[in-house]
Amino acid sequence: MSAVNMGGVTGLQFVFSGWLKKLATGGTSRRLTSSEEIATGFMGGAMSGPACSLWELVMIQQQVNGGGIMEATGRMLKQGGTSVLARGSLVCTHFSTLLITRTC
Repeated sequence: MSAVNMGGVTGLQFVFSGWLKKLATGGTSRRLTSSEEIATGFMGGAMSGPACSLWELVMIQQQVNGGGIMEATGRMLKQGGTSVLARGSLVCTHFSTLLITRTC
């Protein structure tokens, strides 16, 4: 799960930030202004945050209780319903926005 989390989140951040940069420039080849670079990085991080949150939650549950990805996810759903999957998503999304904005 750790490899899925790190690879998946990093990939999503690149995809979303690249798409937003293309949107900001209108598809033209030019450097982004500092404000555009910060804004696109921030939004790219925010867009990858929900996936990061879910993957982190499953990974932590695997570390605590053992089992595979499907088993850990099934256990969480059985114990807390679907709302448990959003647990920590706000904090994780906020962290992702700060992290990707800092690396832009």
